[in-house]
Amino acid sequence: MQERWERLLPMLAPLGCAQEEEIKRICEAELELWRRRPSLKRASSLQKPLTETRHRIRETFPLTQENCWCNPKSGQKEHLSLKYLNFSTQEWRQMAAASEREVQERREHPLPLARPWELIGKVEHLLQSNVWPQLVVGIGLATGRGLVEILHTGHFTKKSAYSLLVAAPMTVYEVMSDPFEVPTLVEASQVLAAVHRVRQFFGNHFQGLRRRDVSQQCLSHIQEAAYKQVGNLVPLRPLARNMYTSLAHGVYPRLAAWLYCPLTVDTWYYAATIQHHQKFLEATSAEERSTLAQMALYDEYVVLDEHGSIDERRGIRLGEPGVEVLEVFKQTDGRVHGVPQEKRARAQEEMQRDDGQEREDGKGRAQRDRERRSQVRAGEKEGKTLALQWLEARWHWLIAEMAEYVVDEGGGDEEEEIWAICEAEMAQWRAYCRQNQSMSYQEMMMRTRLVLRTCLPAPWNERWNEEAGEWEHIGLKYLRCREDEWEQMRQDWQDRRVLLPDPELIVARAKGLLSRGVMEAEAWPDLVVGIAVLTGQGLMAILKNGVSHRRRRIPSCSEMQSMTILFFLVPLRIPTLVRADLVVEAWERVRERVDGTQVDEQVLREQYGPRVCASATESFRDLVPLPAGERELFPALHGSVYPCLATHYYCPPSVESVDYLATICHDPVLLADSSPGARFACAAVCNYMEYRLEDERKGIWLERPGVPIIEPGWVAREREGAAGHAVIEVEFDEEEIAALDEIRQQMGFGFAAVRMTDRGENEGDAAPGGAAGTLHLSMCLRNQGLSPVLYEFIRRGLKHLRGSVAEFVTVCLREEMLEGLKLQQPFETMASSELRAGDPPQVTRQRPHE
Repeated sequence: MQERWERLLPMLAPLGCAQEEEIKRICEAELELWRRRPSLKRASSLQKPLTETRHRIRETFPLTQENCWCNPKSGQKEHLSLKYLNFSTQEWRQMAAASEREVQERREHPLPLARPWELIGKVEHLLQSNVWPQLVVGIGLATGRGLVEILHTGHFTKKSAYSLLVAAPMTVYEVMSDPFEVPTLVEASQVLAAVHRVRQFFGNHFQGLRRRDVSQQCLSHIQEAAYKQVGNLVPLRPLARNMYTSLAHGVYPRLAAWLYCPLTVDTWYYAATIQHHQKFLEATSAEERSTLAQMALYDEYVVLDEHGSIDERRGIRLGEPGVEVLEVFKQTDGRVHGVPQEKRARAQEEMQRDDGQEREDGKGRAQRDRERRSQVRAGEKEGKTLALQWLEARWHWLIAEMAEYVVDEGGGDEEEEIWAICEAEMAQWRAYCRQNQSMSYQEMMMRTRLVLRTCLPAPWNERWNEEAGEWEHIGLKYLRCREDEWEQMRQDWQDRRVLLPDPELIVARAKGLLSRGVMEAEAWPDLVVGIAVLTGQGLMAILKNGVSHRRRRIPSCSEMQSMTILFFLVPLRIPTLVRADLVVEAWERVRERVDGTQVDEQVLREQYGPRVCASATESFRDLVPLPAGERELFPALHGSVYPCLATHYYCPPSVESVDYLATICHDPVLLADSSPGARFACAAVCNYMEYRLEDERKGIWLERPGVPIIEPGWVAREREGAAGHAVIEVEFDEEEIAALDEIRQQMGFGFAAVRMTDRGENEGDAAPGGAAGTLHLSMCLRNQGLSPVLYEFIRRGLKHLRGSVAEFVTVCLREEMLEGLKLQQPFETMASSELRAGDPPQVTRQRPHE
């Protein structure tokens, strides 16, 4: 086009009204040249070049008496060339009209609005937003107005509770239209308030800008918001590019007619009226109206009822308090507006037949609709719970269905069947998520992957994952998202995180709870809350399962801000948000006052949980806002707030946040997937990513003296055995202890060590004495590549036999002692001549070179 402009504009520049015929000839020749371009496949391809060229002429040539004319359509003066460099009205319509194939496709397969009440509820939500693109999307859906009208040129005033009077320039000539009434899908006052916030945000930013400049500046932001906010509720055609246009000119008129169109008004005519579509209203033939309706997307969408059938009702809210018929349709005089003559008699019969029934049950229908909308709004809060329940039911079916097939090393038909099952299941999730915005498809995927990692599969449903180096469920091979889908979830999740406005005050207040709890015996719930905030440990870890102690870099250094917690003798090193010795002291005080080691976990929760939750709410409700759908603050403090703060203060900048969280929260499942997007999704689903800070930096305290760097590589080493890691406790009774001591004495164990002590020491003083005390044996199992089924069998078997382990050890030691030979190497302090039983050969100590 630039080349054509460089030839065309200089030719037009010196010409004026006296050379009108020459201007006409030049313009017609230019249009004909465009039409004959070999690359031109459709006439509609000429729309953009012509529009851009007409804009360039307006920008290039100042108007004078010699080169302008008055356009009768707009009443505005413009350059004379624009009179001829244009298409006829018929040509414009032909170019804008869809092909016969497209028209047939739209008629036979309209796009469904399966959850209309949820979409209307989403409009209300968007109108409350503080983000301007979301506000514009909400206003566009509520009124059907274009984005330039909303941002700059439109004038909006309230007409009734659910309608506005709108005046705006309808063409490029910026001629203000007369006010016309449009219905609003929500209360008009909410729409006006949203318009006011948008205009207040931009101020005079758009002053003096043309319509196209405003659109170019803002369209991409609004399109992105539209896709994110309602993309799962509003389907689009495969080649559709403008989501906002579909919302304002396709979805809005369909919902408005469904809610407010009287039976006396044809739906096309109603849509054209509220869209101020003058060409349709002035059309004289049915064919012309049909073409214009298709161009305007009036039949692009249909509303579905709860059974999935097309809901052809109109005006379902008429008769509700505050809902009025538009002024232009109030005086019907028995006429049916906008319906062709041949259909009017049938419409009149329908009206007469339904009139009595409408009056009879109108109030009941309105009440049902109000109840349905209330249920939808209430359901938004419980939507995630319902989605989880639905997903859990699908899990039971999915795992059982896959268990019907056997996985071979080489794949085969059985694995093909499992693949097909997974594909069908993912299609079910996508369909559910399109209809319900309470949970994303990616979140469903990650929750399912977590279940498959933790469930015990049928042996024939396992496969060896070479990349991970472990056995896993075959479903994990096929149930996965693309990286761009994971990345989309990351972006959406980061946008919805809750801001922690004052992290330093949160830490200071938690430290204050420790001080108060240590001094006051009845303030132990404050200690629990403080420890939870500063260490990320939950109620059971603090009261029952965890054993804490401080770590030191070298014996002479001061306490560092980290500590080690033992859970069933499995060490976990975590950073503390204050000095570790303060936390350890507080932990010890809690255990002195509330020792839950011998108390059932359910009893602990019921007896102590409410007091801890009450203390958390009282202490932090002004500093820590709850994420959407959460009710209790205490779980958010240790499960979400601590990871956020610990990452901010201690995570090395070069380390991924999820890797660091896996380390300090001892949660290797976060690293089960190699994809960074999948790892983030796992952390988000596990609630580690609920909060954010204004300062997004990491590791800001690492330069402080005494602050350790906890290496995330520790998690990688732990992860090797974490999938199969268990501890089995064995207790030796008094008889077994006595028997072991007798065997020790028979073997002479310890006496050689006595003779190697300094001279003058009493032999009896150095020898181990008696069988006093108790003995606990802990057997730690780590799975190093065994099948999960085999590992679980061994673990359960050892746990079942632990009562016999002490007797087994006693018997074996006695047998080994009698044999004598096998006991030489383990007991290095013994000389062979000192073995009291048998006459074994001399012990030979190996030299280093041997």
